[in-house]
Amino acid sequence: MTPSADRIVLASAAVAVSVLLTACSGPGAIEHGIVKDKRGHPAYTTTEYRDVYRETNCRNVTSAFTLSLVSKPGPGGSRSGSGRSGSRGGKLKSPDLKKSDGKSRKGSTRRICDRTLVGREPSPQHHLAVWELKLKDGSRVGWKRVSKDKWDKAKIGHRA
Repeated sequence: MTPSADRIVLASAAVAVSVLLTACSGPGAIEHGIVKDKRGHPAYTTTEYRDVYRETNCRNVTSAFTLSLVSKPGPGGSRSGSGRSGSRGGKLKSPDLKKSDGKSRKGSTRRICDRTLVGREPSPQHHLAVWELKLKDGSRVGWKRVSKDKWDKAKIGHRA
């Protein structure tokens, strides 16, 4: 492209970006207007439960070769696929970690454990109070968060 064409493309791209940003930003949040609706709730707490596990059958495993053998149980077990043995009767193959000359293999050592579900523990979740008014100002309508005192005083159809 010629230098003048580059400038035209750059200028038109800048104009397009500014038009797009202006169109997408829209008007700001509504602050005052006629109250059309009210919604709110006081603070409350719900209880969710989370699983609690205990580590069992912990062992140290050396090198990637050994890690691949650990996830394959012996006879009577099933493969879980996540590096853990089956939970019913799975027997792990015990690879020989020493070379024929008696020296240990090189590689990183990792601790691997099976997890057993012990139970479930309650975990309280706290939710804050929310007080909102639906305001209409001309053609603009939106929800605005307000204090509990202002929410109590606001009446539908009146200006807030």
